[in-house]
Amino acid sequence: MPSCKQGESLQKAVYFEPIEEQFTAAEESLGGQRSDFSQSLIASFTTEVTSPETRRMHLQRIYAAFLITMVASVAIAQEDQSQRDPYEKPRIITTTDLGADPDDEQSLVRLLVSANEFDMEGLIVSTGCWKKSQGDTKMLDKLVDAYGECVGNLKVHADGFPSVDYLRKISVMGQRGYGMSDVGDGKDSPGSDLIIASVDKDDPRPVWIGGWGGTNNVAQAIWKVRATRSKAELDKFLSKIRVFDILGQDDAGAWIAKNYPEVLYIRATGVYGWQPPKNGDYQRNDIQSHGPLGALYPDTKWATEGDTPAFMHVYPNGLNDPDQIDQGGWGGRFSWKKKTSIKSMRAVKGEERQYDPYDMYGNTSDGAKAIKRWSKGYDNDFAARMDWSITSKYEDANHHPIAVLNGDTSRRVMNVSAAPGSTVSLSAKGSSDPDKNALTYAWSFYQDPSSYDGDLKLNGYDSESVKISVPADAAGKNMHIILEVHDDGEPNLYAYRRMIVNVDGESPAASTATPASPPAKKQMVAGKPASSMKTWLKNYIADTYPDAELEDHGGWLQAHVGDLVVSWAEWNEAGVTLKELEAHALKDGRSIFISKDEKQDWILLPGVDYLKDAGYFVKSYLSASMSAWNVEGSTVIQFDGDAKEFSQKLAAAWSGAASKKPAAPAAKPDRDFNTWLKEYIPANYAEAKIDDHGGWTQAHVPNLVASWALWNESGITLKEVHDVEEGESLFISKNKNEDWPESDQVKYFDGAGYYVTGYSAATMADWDVEGSTVVQFDGDSKAFAEKAAVSFSGPKQPKEQKTSSKPFKRLRVVMTTDFPPIGVVKGGNVPNDQKSDPDDMQSIVRFLLYANEFDVEGLVVSSGTFANKATKKNMLDVIDRYEQVYPNLKKHDSMFPSPAYLRSVTFEGRSGTWGKKGTTNIGEGKDSEASDALIAIVDKPDPRPVYVGIWGDCSVVAQAVWKVQQTRSKSELDQFLSKLRIHQIATQDGTITWLRDNFPKLFIIHSHKTYQGMFGGGDPNSDLAWVNRHIRNDHGPLCSIYPHEGMGCIGVCEGDSPAFLWLVSANRGLNDPDDPTQESWGGQFKRDGDKNHFIDGPGRSSISKWRKDFQKEFAERADWCVRD
Repeated sequence: MPSCKQGESLQKAVYFEPIEEQFTAAEESLGGQRSDFSQSLIASFTTEVTSPETRRMHLQRIYAAFLITMVASVAIAQEDQSQRDPYEKPRIITTTDLGADPDDEQSLVRLLVSANEFDMEGLIVSTGCWKKSQGDTKMLDKLVDAYGECVGNLKVHADGFPSVDYLRKISVMGQRGYGMSDVGDGKDSPGSDLIIASVDKDDPRPVWIGGWGGTNNVAQAIWKVRATRSKAELDKFLSKIRVFDILGQDDAGAWIAKNYPEVLYIRATGVYGWQPPKNGDYQRNDIQSHGPLGALYPDTKWATEGDTPAFMHVYPNGLNDPDQIDQGGWGGRFSWKKKTSIKSMRAVKGEERQYDPYDMYGNTSDGAKAIKRWSKGYDNDFAARMDWSITSKYEDANHHPIAVLNGDTSRRVMNVSAAPGSTVSLSAKGSSDPDKNALTYAWSFYQDPSSYDGDLKLNGYDSESVKISVPADAAGKNMHIILEVHDDGEPNLYAYRRMIVNVDGESPAASTATPASPPAKKQMVAGKPASSMKTWLKNYIADTYPDAELEDHGGWLQAHVGDLVVSWAEWNEAGVTLKELEAHALKDGRSIFISKDEKQDWILLPGVDYLKDAGYFVKSYLSASMSAWNVEGSTVIQFDGDAKEFSQKLAAAWSGAASKKPAAPAAKPDRDFNTWLKEYIPANYAEAKIDDHGGWTQAHVPNLVASWALWNESGITLKEVHDVEEGESLFISKNKNEDWPESDQVKYFDGAGYYVTGYSAATMADWDVEGSTVVQFDGDSKAFAEKAAVSFSGPKQPKEQKTSSKPFKRLRVVMTTDFPPIGVVKGGNVPNDQKSDPDDMQSIVRFLLYANEFDVEGLVVSSGTFANKATKKNMLDVIDRYEQVYPNLKKHDSMFPSPAYLRSVTFEGRSGTWGKKGTTNIGEGKDSEASDALIAIVDKPDPRPVYVGIWGDCSVVAQAVWKVQQTRSKSELDQFLSKLRIHQIATQDGTITWLRDNFPKLFIIHSHKTYQGMFGGGDPNSDLAWVNRHIRNDHGPLCSIYPHEGMGCIGVCEGDSPAFLWLVSANRGLNDPDDPTQESWGGQFKRDGDKNHFIDGPGRSSISKWRKDFQKEFAERADWCVRD
């Protein structure tokens, strides 16, 4: 719409100027000149209307119509202009290789619901190395049409969303051919012409061009301007271009960087690892289920939204100035030191080499971490905007707070000067929330982009105002202070501001000369030994306290030193705070020690002592004032007993250890292969050149290029690893996997991984490489790979058998199962009551043969798979079979429970619950015998936790939790939840999602695929022949009901057995059942963010690797059924 000033001018013209002059005034006030239409209109009325009064009346009427037409025209012409400060709203053009990877469609959905934040000047369909030709804009048109269905709702929630007609106008075809082969004379396209027209606008703002595929549209635009304009005009054109190139997907980027180094050209390679879990609950529930645009958000195939950082970098949220690329924002952080010949896509590398050397701006070493640190902000922003797209009332959705910094209400980065030793006061006073939600404030020192690298004291970091004590040694440096404001709406929405504190004076290290080489890395602080405190402490205790009892639980360690119990772990998760450790036994009043460089604001609290060069001793943890302490990279020790003297001795020993000559590091380092390789190569290949691209690393060794990355996405396979080609040589850091057969092309190096001389998609694409470093080679790699593998694994050491000096501790268990009748079949012309997945019957046979090792407190029958009935009789029939072999079992171990006892703890759930979505299965009136029994079991005055294996749907457990939540206090609910340990097999109704969404502290293992490691029909240790010989035939009435197959395979197909096998292996000292990140017979899992939930880790192989062990025991116990 016209500005207020324009409106005042129009109003004045209508009432105070002669009629004909009104047209001129109106047109000029709207920035135009008299049109042919208005000229002819005036002429026609002048000739046809004779009466002056009538002429005036008619002219006023037509003027009113003219004015409406002119205002509408101006509104359309100015639609892509910001309604806020125009300098806050960046101009962007997006080029996309739609159709190559679904991630472009994903990123476009996010871009469209964020369209009010940008002046979108072009959506260009183009090519890239994965789609080398394009024919039309149909995919783009479909997305824009869906936006058209949503834009009415979006405009309810925020100003500035463009009309669908405007987006259609700027949606064009770009280069139809690939790379530089489609750049040159006669190869202009609507896309390249649009870029030229946009840059040529009389607008001082730069144009940010996101290259989601190739960048030959930009190259063609530059080529044409160079061919048709003067050098000065070309320079002016180039000065307004900014390119954010995702991964380099054609050779045009290299051509631009080589020939026009003055262009601000970013090649982002750290675009993996920041996204929400692919195809997870967030994607399904918050995005895909939300209206026309959500319906077009596809499932992930390779990487989720790999192109999104291209516009997130310029997202005007107050966090960064896009032109200051090293500041860091939602799109990542980039170094001002250009990198030479950044190559990412193997398919493009050969084409780019003709332009070597070329220089571009690349990711800083923190790679995707520079994006992920803001994950709550951008995840919730997207979720809220998808809510907007389906919500027609403003009050029915949440909206972003407004962050004010020292009275400034804009979103610009601010600067302030300060003297060394002074105090800087910053205030967020005036910040507000449009929904009247409560606001939370967080001030932080963002050290990565700051030139000052010491500690900084922020007093009041969690309040509306903060005081910053400027260090005396900060002269000539700067410090980036981030204000983060979020509301308590659903979801929490974030706003940011950045203040750069520029300290007066000259840095002691300042120099007017440019250094010849990058500054050296920080040296190790004197006095600290080379290893981490976690590793060092284990040796220190063994040497200093020879009578101490040490237990290594894998992820954490514990020592009994006299009357003192010492438990410790190293915490390396990004941004982890003491709050997260409260889920790991940390509680108010407990003494702790934190290995940490000195932070002045910590020692202001009573009972907190900094022990020089070692860390902090906290006499009594106080969550109210300490929970936000960042302990990333620290070893945190928790004590039971008087720990002060122990801590003081520990600190003195730690800080004095450097006076001794450090021992040579073990051949196999205590870190991942990815990190180790970065140090190994320069140490062994002096002439090697290493480039750290953030998410991945590349090394040039003579006659060989090695590129590698650590792949941590859940369930990721070689098919999804970026740019692996047929016949390519690889090295994969991995424990031995029985499913990966060795051959002439595949060799396993014990303790290191697999060297593959020729990748074959047909046989290797499905190899699970989650948690592995994958190295890809160009050149002859055999000698390099073998030498690296041997160096990493080191000399072979005999394995120690884990033992425990503590007495055997029986675990309390409850198994809930969608239990079928004896004689169950998986399908066929039989009654539904007889059909189900036979694996529950297989698993119950095995479980009963291990019943001697547990306090079995519940056998719960929930709804079966097909009939959807809960029938307790099915379990009681199996116990009848158990009763027939019980006398023999009891001869082998008197701890086997009696049949009568097992019958007494068999409970029935509700029918009709299997497969139900959402929270249908819980609520008032949905209690059952089983859910009431579970509450009673947990309520027993027994401090031991209750391990619940869920083989079917989760409704029994969820209803029990729901009832406790409704009938007890918050503290009583917390106490109840603290005693539960849940192991859920797959997702068999919606209540497991309800538990995960609402109870982050509840211990949950959610096995999506790991359980499939039990499927062993093709293994001679568990195929049908093995089952018939060792279980089904001649092993008594209990084993005879073991089905010959499950739903997924013939032979052993016990998908549910991992829910108790992890406890069996714990009884053998292999693992701690309260730490699912350790290896176990039931699988190995990883923590889900900061929750007390655990999800698939290494996958199926983490079970199948133990098959020989648990099958051998199963056969032995089956023999017990028929032998005295």
